[in-house]
Amino acid sequence: MAKLFILSVVATVALVQVCSAVHLGEALNNNIRQHLSLYDSFAKSPDAVKFSGDLKKLMEITEGALKIENVDEKENTINNLHTHFSADFNSWIALKLEEAEVNEDIQGAITFYSQLLKQKSSHEAEIKKTITTLETLLKENDLQKKEKEYLGLSNNFSPEFAAYLKTSSLPVINDTLQKTIKFFDSVLAQKEGKFVKEITELKAMVEGVLGESASIEEKNRVLGEVTSANNNKELHAYLTKKHIELS
Repeated sequence: MAKLFILSVVATVALVQVCSAVHLGEALNNNIRQHLSLYDSFAKSPDAVKFSGDLKKLMEITEGALKIENVDEKENTINNLHTHFSADFNSWIALKLEEAEVNEDIQGAITFYSQLLKQKSSHEAEIKKTITTLETLLKENDLQKKEKEYLGLSNNFSPEFAAYLKTSSLPVINDTLQKTIKFFDSVLAQKEGKFVKEITELKAMVEGVLGESASIEEKNRVLGEVTSANNNKELHAYLTKKHIELS
């Protein structure tokens, strides 16, 4: 699971968001709004009391970035958020954001399996059991345990259910992986000489989970890491702009 850090958490705009954005500024603003919503939810958690002042300041600076017209200035403001806070707060907010990311993945999985129930298959009992497991994971407070059990979810599937999942969802995921590889190929084909090693490595990550041996969770995990460009904010900014150009 890609770890999110305060210095790049807002500026690293997900490539899937950029696809629907008119320009980079809009994509950044979409991402900023999402994080403001997260910060607001963090403020309601019991462990936020000791950081209430810092959290308020973070929201104020982030809201200010939303109003900045110049994209470079907006991005610079977000990329330097961490300089306004202590190491303790930066670590705390990074952990909260990572937890939110894991929970979002689990919620997405619950939605996916809930939709499978509507297909009236012979795997109804196992689908319901999987949904119950995921709902229990949402309540788990140990982040490492939550992440590990989520990624290992398919280990408990029966062979028949695993085969059913492959026929019902795998084609969609693999199509996304193929399109991601095609995007990296297009960027590399421009031969600009920027981030060649890093982009080649990201492409290899995606290619590595195209095979049948990779689970659905593993494929989604890699897509998540590739989307965040392994938390390399300079690389992500470059790929974001290339995605806009090539869309």
